[in-house]
Amino acid sequence: RYFVEANDLIAIARGTNALVSAATAVVGLHLGHRLYGPMGGLIAGLLLAIMPLQTRFAYLAITDVSAAFWCALALLYAVRIIQRSNRMDLALSGVWAGLAAACKYPAGLVLVPVLASCWLCRDMRRLAWIPIVTSGLVFAVTSPYILLDWSAFWRDFSAMGQDHLLGGHANSNTTSWYYMAYPNLRYGLGWASLLLLFAAPWYPRTLWRNEEWVLLTCIVAFC
Repeated sequence: RYFVEANDLIAIARGTNALVSAATAVVGLHLGHRLYGPMGGLIAGLLLAIMPLQTRFAYLAITDVSAAFWCALALLYAVRIIQRSNRMDLALSGVWAGLAAACKYPAGLVLVPVLASCWLCRDMRRLAWIPIVTSGLVFAVTSPYILLDWSAFWRDFSAMGQDHLLGGHANSNTTSWYYMAYPNLRYGLGWASLLLLFAAPWYPRTLWRNEEWVLLTCIVAFC
């Protein structure tokens, strides 16, 4: 029956995405905990759990939900690289980045903060090839058609790049950067979180930690 009617498959996809979305909030909690301690983790997890766009997408049968989950995991392990200098974290960060790209091509940009963590952690610089290779292998294994029909893959990849980077994404009357900066952030974070996002970098402090530079690199890469 699953190959005759789409209703069951859609129900399975929506139910799975709801669970993955909840798991993303848990990853956000762990990321906040590693960056700012138990209270920071609790606040991060709660905010992510109630963000408008996060809850809006949570029950839809779309690839964005799983892509966000793998991106969050890759970012978490990028922070772990800074804090632990562990080769396993390097490899797993590449795995998560590869899975993110397999879900949705632009999500592969999460490899940027992973490589930034390698650069900031001097012991890991010479091992930056590990997340690059693992992410490429995982992407190829989970998207085998890129090897079977390279021309079709490159055509689709170029079209998505044109839409997201050069054209008006989801709205032909505006440019992509405007759509990202205003509707996406406004509805994705909500006004309160958006104001906090812009105010946070100006909070008085002595210096930025390497983990925070990795986080900032991720934000810039996706903006």
